[in-house]
Amino acid sequence: MKYIIEIPDDVQYVLLNGKADNKYYTAVRPVAELEVLNSDYINEHYGELQDEAYQKGINDGSLDVKQRVEGAYQRGLEDAWETAKKIFGYEIDGGLDIDELKKAFGSDVYCTADIIRTNTAEQAIAKLKAYEDKHSDRIEVGDEVIAPCGKAVVTLIETDDLVHYLYSGGDYGYIEPQKLKKTGKHYDIASILEAMRTHD
Repeated sequence: MKYIIEIPDDVQYVLLNGKADNKYYTAVRPVAELEVLNSDYINEHYGELQDEAYQKGINDGSLDVKQRVEGAYQRGLEDAWETAKKIFGYEIDGGLDIDELKKAFGSDVYCTADIIRTNTAEQAIAKLKAYEDKHSDRIEVGDEVIAPCGKAVVTLIETDDLVHYLYSGGDYGYIEPQKLKKTGKHYDIASILEAMRTHD
């Protein structure tokens, strides 16, 4: 059997008491004859275990890095696709109109191709995110709002200073957008209004 014991520097002998063949004995061993537990001893006697542990650490680390890289790649694809949908998509599907694209990407944008021509994917994602963050509290058609007489749904953004809304009972009104408060709910009435316009 092997044991690990700590021996003070000034100890020169170790006393061993034992029993063999029904007889008790005492043995004295010089400390100089004992093997010191150091890196050389570990490498000599446990090198294979070290190699296995090292290889396992490498394999586990490689798997973790691979999973993180794949996850980041997937998120990058999703961000790029979401940005493309907002630049090129129909407004009823969440796409931005040309006026909003000008505000997000600059007044020299005349069509969506200008955005692709003058921006990298990273730049387009960053500019769109900055624009959306700045306008996250902006009122849109379909937003439920707290109006002067209760909850209502926005039906028209006439100008930056005039918003039309409709109460559930059929009454309607219009007011400056800063006097309305969003509830967080949104109804997809933009597509309904668009369908009505196309059938006029």
